[in-house]
Amino acid sequence: MRDFALDLVNGLLFTLHSDMNVLTRVDAYMTNMKMPWESEGGEPALVNVGNLECWVRDEEGRYLK
Repeated sequence: MRDFALDLVNGLLFTLHSDMNVLTRVDAYMTNMKMPWESEGGEPALVNVGNLECWVRDEEGRYLK
């Protein structure tokens, strides 16, 4: 996990995850980049290097996705 934010008033927990490995981040950057010889109509390949999650607290105090 990279970072988090807790909102006790609204019962929200945000977590931010990130891949810290330099090689996989460069690989994702190169994969996500559109090359001049690629066709316009094809579906792009997207590789994530992180994600943001939101968890909501229920009545029993548990955080659920």
